[in-house]
Amino acid sequence: MKLQARFYVTTEGCTDAKAARELAFELAAPLDQLYDRKVISGYQSFVLKTEDDYEEHDLDRPLIERETHGVLPAIFLNITYRVDAGPPDVSAIEPVIAKYKFRHLLTE
Repeated sequence: MKLQARFYVTTEGCTDAKAARELAFELAAPLDQLYDRKVISGYQSFVLKTEDDYEEHDLDRPLIERETHGVLPAIFLNITYRVDAGPPDVSAIEPVIAKYKFRHLLTE
């Protein structure tokens, strides 16, 4: 199985750790629907609250800080697509990306 991962980050609405957690939980519903419809192969999202979270989650801190300018908390999002049958339908995720103002970091 060939997979492609796309990484995103947002600080929009992340006024404090509690607000960021609430947004991350809210984000699960539309992502679960995309997963259930097999549009995406999986996702992972979590709140970056402190500088220690970069190391804990083995994240590329400079890559994320390029977009967040070091502002925390932030929500990190990894969307995985199965690409062995064709290109991913990234347009299906666009409403979620736009609503939460995620910024694309990297495609692997």
